[in-house]
Amino acid sequence: GLAAAASEPAAAAPAPGARQAPKLTPVLPFLRDNLLAVASIFLGFTMLGMVVIAYLTWIPAIFMRTYGWDAAQIGLAFGALVIIFGSGGILAGGLLTDWLTKRGHTDAAVRAGLYGGVLAIPLTVIAPLMPTPELVLAGAALALFASTSPQALPVVAIQFMSPNNLRARMAAIYFMVGSLLIFTGGPTAVALATDYVFRDDLAVRYSLSLACGVFAPIGVVLMVIALGPYRRSVAAAAAWD
Repeated sequence: GLAAAASEPAAAAPAPGARQAPKLTPVLPFLRDNLLAVASIFLGFTMLGMVVIAYLTWIPAIFMRTYGWDAAQIGLAFGALVIIFGSGGILAGGLLTDWLTKRGHTDAAVRAGLYGGVLAIPLTVIAPLMPTPELVLAGAALALFASTSPQALPVVAIQFMSPNNLRARMAAIYFMVGSLLIFTGGPTAVALATDYVFRDDLAVRYSLSLACGVFAPIGVVLMVIALGPYRRSVAAAAAWD
Protein backbone atom coordinates (compact mmCIF):
# COMPACT_ATOMS: atom_id res chain seq x y z
CA GLY A 1 0.00 0.00 0.00
CA LEU A 2 1.31 3.38 1.11
CA ALA A 3 4.56 1.98 2.41
CA ALA A 4 5.34 0.27 -0.89
CA ALA A 5 4.54 3.41 -2.85
CA ALA A 6 6.73 5.49 -0.56
CA SER A 7 9.63 3.10 -0.96
CA GLU A 8 9.64 3.25 -4.80
CA PRO A 9 12.33 5.46 -6.37
CA ALA A 10 11.20 8.69 -7.99
CA ALA A 11 11.92 7.53 -11.52
CA ALA A 12 10.37 10.60 -13.13
CA ALA A 13 12.72 13.01 -11.42
CA PRO A 14 15.83 13.81 -13.49
CA ALA A 15 19.20 12.99 -12.00
CA PRO A 16 21.23 15.95 -10.79
CA GLY A 17 23.16 17.46 -13.68
CA ALA A 18 21.29 15.40 -16.28
CA ARG A 19 20.67 17.17 -19.61
CA GLN A 20 17.10 17.31 -20.82
CA ALA A 21 16.21 17.20 -24.52
CA PRO A 22 15.55 20.69 -25.86
CA LYS A 23 11.94 21.53 -26.57
CA LEU A 24 11.31 21.82 -30.31
CA THR A 25 9.99 25.14 -31.53
CA PRO A 26 6.67 24.66 -33.41
CA VAL A 27 6.97 25.38 -37.13
CA LEU A 28 3.56 26.89 -37.82
CA PRO A 29 3.69 29.64 -35.16
CA PHE A 30 7.17 30.58 -36.38
CA LEU A 31 5.97 30.79 -39.99
CA ARG A 32 2.99 32.87 -38.92
CA ASP A 33 5.11 35.32 -36.92
CA ASN A 34 7.73 35.65 -39.68
CA LEU A 35 5.49 35.26 -42.73
CA LEU A 36 6.75 38.24 -44.74
CA ALA A 37 10.42 37.45 -44.17
CA VAL A 38 9.99 33.74 -44.93
CA ALA A 39 7.80 34.23 -48.00
CA SER A 40 9.92 36.96 -49.58
CA ILE A 41 13.20 35.14 -48.95
CA PHE A 42 11.92 31.77 -50.13
CA LEU A 43 10.32 33.17 -53.29
CA GLY A 44 13.12 35.65 -53.98
CA PHE A 45 15.86 33.03 -53.93
CA THR A 46 13.57 30.66 -55.86
CA MET A 47 13.09 33.16 -58.68
CA LEU A 48 16.85 33.63 -58.97
CA GLY A 49 17.27 29.85 -58.95
CA MET A 50 14.82 29.57 -61.84
CA VAL A 51 17.16 31.75 -63.90
CA VAL A 52 20.06 29.36 -63.32
CA ILE A 53 18.07 26.25 -64.22
CA ALA A 54 16.66 27.94 -67.32
CA TYR A 55 20.21 28.69 -68.44
CA LEU A 56 21.49 25.21 -67.74
CA THR A 57 18.55 23.71 -69.63
CA TRP A 58 18.30 25.97 -72.67
CA ILE A 59 21.74 27.38 -73.50
CA PRO A 60 22.72 24.06 -75.13
CA ALA A 61 19.52 24.18 -77.22
CA ILE A 62 20.43 27.66 -78.44
CA PHE A 63 23.77 26.44 -79.74
CA MET A 64 22.22 23.39 -81.40
CA ARG A 65 19.24 25.17 -82.99
CA THR A 66 20.78 28.54 -83.85
CA TYR A 67 24.40 27.71 -84.58
CA GLY A 68 24.25 24.03 -85.51
CA TRP A 69 26.67 22.85 -82.85
CA ASP A 70 26.57 19.17 -81.97
CA ALA A 71 26.22 17.76 -78.46
CA ALA A 72 29.95 17.11 -78.09
CA GLN A 73 30.89 20.70 -78.94
CA ILE A 74 28.40 22.33 -76.63
CA GLY A 75 29.01 19.78 -73.88
CA LEU A 76 32.71 20.60 -73.81
CA ALA A 77 32.40 24.37 -74.12
CA PHE A 78 29.37 25.02 -71.95
CA GLY A 79 30.28 22.31 -69.45
CA ALA A 80 33.60 24.02 -68.82
CA LEU A 81 31.84 27.34 -68.29
CA VAL A 82 29.43 25.83 -65.78
CA ILE A 83 32.24 24.24 -63.79
CA ILE A 84 34.42 27.36 -63.73
CA PHE A 85 31.97 30.25 -63.60
CA GLY A 86 29.11 28.46 -61.86
CA SER A 87 31.40 27.27 -59.07
CA GLY A 88 33.11 30.66 -58.98
CA GLY A 89 29.78 32.42 -58.58
CA ILE A 90 28.77 30.25 -55.64
CA LEU A 91 32.13 30.91 -53.97
CA ALA A 92 31.83 34.64 -54.66
CA GLY A 93 28.40 34.74 -53.02
CA GLY A 94 29.80 33.17 -49.87
CA LEU A 95 32.79 35.51 -49.78
CA LEU A 96 30.54 38.54 -50.26
CA THR A 97 28.32 37.37 -47.42
CA ASP A 98 31.35 37.05 -45.12
CA TRP A 99 32.55 40.53 -46.11
CA LEU A 100 29.14 42.09 -45.48
CA THR A 101 28.88 40.29 -42.14
CA LYS A 102 32.24 41.71 -41.04
CA ARG A 103 30.95 45.17 -41.93
CA GLY A 104 28.07 44.69 -39.50
CA HIS A 105 25.21 43.76 -41.83
CA THR A 106 22.91 41.35 -40.01
CA ASP A 107 21.12 40.76 -43.34
CA ALA A 108 24.36 39.84 -45.12
CA ALA A 109 23.13 36.63 -46.80
CA VAL A 110 20.00 38.28 -48.19
CA ARG A 111 21.89 41.41 -49.19
CA ALA A 112 24.54 39.37 -51.03
CA GLY A 113 21.80 37.48 -52.86
CA LEU A 114 20.19 40.78 -53.80
CA TYR A 115 23.44 42.13 -55.24
CA GLY A 116 23.94 38.97 -57.28
CA GLY A 117 20.39 39.23 -58.58
CA VAL A 118 20.83 42.86 -59.63
CA LEU A 119 23.98 41.95 -61.56
CA ALA A 120 22.26 38.95 -63.13
CA ILE A 121 19.40 40.96 -64.67
CA PRO A 122 21.30 42.59 -67.56
CA LEU A 123 23.77 39.75 -68.02
CA THR A 124 21.21 36.94 -68.26
CA VAL A 125 18.95 38.95 -70.57
CA ILE A 126 21.67 40.07 -72.98
CA ALA A 127 23.81 36.92 -73.23
CA PRO A 128 21.41 34.78 -75.34
CA LEU A 129 20.97 37.65 -77.80
CA MET A 130 24.63 38.12 -78.66
CA PRO A 131 25.34 37.87 -82.41
CA THR A 132 27.96 35.11 -82.48
CA PRO A 133 28.31 31.80 -80.61
CA GLU A 134 31.60 32.95 -79.08
CA LEU A 135 29.93 36.06 -77.66
CA VAL A 136 26.99 34.00 -76.41
CA LEU A 137 29.46 31.77 -74.55
CA ALA A 138 31.26 34.76 -73.07
CA GLY A 139 27.99 36.35 -72.03
CA ALA A 140 26.72 33.09 -70.59
CA ALA A 141 29.87 32.76 -68.50
CA LEU A 142 29.28 36.15 -66.88
CA ALA A 143 25.56 35.48 -66.55
CA LEU A 144 26.19 32.18 -64.79
CA PHE A 145 28.71 33.78 -62.44
CA ALA A 146 26.18 36.42 -61.40
CA SER A 147 23.11 34.18 -61.24
CA THR A 148 24.79 31.37 -59.27
CA SER A 149 26.24 33.73 -56.65
CA PRO A 150 23.02 33.68 -54.56
CA GLN A 151 22.45 29.94 -54.83
CA ALA A 152 24.24 28.81 -51.65
CA LEU A 153 22.81 31.63 -49.55
CA PRO A 154 19.19 30.63 -48.76
CA VAL A 155 20.28 28.05 -46.19
CA VAL A 156 22.70 30.59 -44.67
CA ALA A 157 19.91 33.14 -44.39
CA ILE A 158 17.56 30.56 -42.85
CA GLN A 159 20.11 29.61 -40.18
CA PHE A 160 20.32 33.16 -38.85
CA MET A 161 16.58 33.88 -38.86
CA SER A 162 15.43 30.62 -37.24
CA PRO A 163 15.62 29.38 -33.64
CA ASN A 164 18.42 26.88 -33.19
CA ASN A 165 16.21 23.78 -33.00
CA LEU A 166 14.08 24.85 -35.98
CA ARG A 167 16.85 25.45 -38.52
CA ALA A 168 16.98 22.00 -40.08
CA ARG A 169 13.22 21.90 -40.55
CA MET A 170 13.16 25.37 -42.13
CA ALA A 171 15.95 24.39 -44.52
CA ALA A 172 14.03 21.25 -45.47
CA ILE A 173 10.89 23.30 -46.17
CA TYR A 174 12.88 25.67 -48.39
CA PHE A 175 14.42 22.84 -50.39
CA MET A 176 11.04 21.16 -50.81
CA VAL A 177 9.28 24.32 -52.00
CA GLY A 178 12.21 25.83 -53.87
CA SER A 179 13.22 22.70 -55.73
CA LEU A 180 9.68 22.07 -56.92
CA LEU A 181 9.33 25.58 -58.33
CA ILE A 182 12.88 25.94 -59.65
CA PHE A 183 13.13 22.68 -61.56
CA THR A 184 9.65 22.91 -63.04
CA GLY A 185 9.06 26.63 -63.49
CA GLY A 186 12.39 27.68 -65.00
CA PRO A 187 12.64 25.30 -67.96
CA THR A 188 8.88 25.19 -68.55
CA ALA A 189 8.52 28.98 -68.83
CA VAL A 190 11.11 29.09 -71.62
CA ALA A 191 9.41 26.24 -73.46
CA LEU A 192 6.00 27.91 -73.19
CA ALA A 193 7.35 31.22 -74.45
CA THR A 194 8.97 29.46 -77.42
CA ASP A 195 5.77 27.62 -78.33
CA TYR A 196 3.10 30.20 -77.57
CA VAL A 197 4.74 33.64 -77.67
CA PHE A 198 7.30 33.37 -80.46
CA ARG A 199 5.86 30.22 -82.09
CA ASP A 200 9.27 29.27 -83.46
CA ASP A 201 11.69 26.60 -82.22
CA LEU A 202 14.59 28.77 -83.39
CA ALA A 203 13.42 31.58 -81.09
CA VAL A 204 14.52 29.82 -77.89
CA ARG A 205 17.22 32.46 -77.39
CA TYR A 206 14.53 35.13 -77.17
CA SER A 207 12.42 32.98 -74.88
CA LEU A 208 15.35 32.50 -72.50
CA SER A 209 16.06 36.21 -72.51
CA LEU A 210 12.40 36.99 -71.84
CA ALA A 211 12.13 34.48 -69.00
CA CYS A 212 15.26 35.84 -67.30
CA GLY A 213 13.94 39.37 -67.80
CA VAL A 214 10.90 38.37 -65.77
CA PHE A 215 12.31 36.01 -63.14
CA ALA A 216 15.40 37.98 -62.10
CA PRO A 217 13.68 41.35 -61.50
CA ILE A 218 10.89 39.68 -59.52
CA GLY A 219 13.55 37.93 -57.44
CA VAL A 220 15.36 41.21 -56.80
CA VAL A 221 12.17 43.01 -55.77
CA LEU A 222 11.33 40.21 -53.34
CA MET A 223 14.83 40.38 -51.85
CA VAL A 224 14.47 44.12 -51.33
CA ILE A 225 11.15 43.51 -49.58
CA ALA A 226 12.82 40.84 -47.43
CA LEU A 227 15.61 42.99 -45.98
CA GLY A 228 13.70 44.74 -43.17
CA PRO A 229 11.56 41.78 -42.05
CA TYR A 230 14.61 39.52 -42.22
CA ARG A 231 16.64 41.77 -39.91
CA ARG A 232 13.79 41.70 -37.40
CA SER A 233 13.61 37.91 -37.61
CA VAL A 234 17.38 37.64 -37.07
CA ALA A 235 17.15 39.83 -33.97
CA ALA A 236 14.28 37.73 -32.60
CA ALA A 237 16.12 34.45 -33.30
CA ALA A 238 19.21 35.74 -31.49
CA ALA A 239 17.07 36.49 -28.45
CA TRP A 240 15.53 33.00 -28.53
CA ASP A 241 18.93 31.31 -28.75
